Amino acid sequence: LRVLPSACVQRHATQRGPQRVFSTQCLNERYPYVANLPASCAIRLRTFDGPVRGYDPTCLQTQGYRSDRH
Repeated sequence: LRVLPSACVQRHATQRGPQRVFSTQCLNERYPYVANLPASCAIRLRTFDGPVRGYDPTCLQTQGYRSDRH
């Protein structure tokens, strides 16, 4: 339940450098428990390609989640 698909981790170029995020769209397709993810970890990145919604991997890790790739 608390193992997230590593395929959903995306890197985006931002003014603060590269940022990693679990893509909301990808999680909706590959992880059936998206509604249970902590709302406090939801983020909106401003990338050079426009805004991206997702979840902060570091925040999720502190909440007990991990990706399926170690």
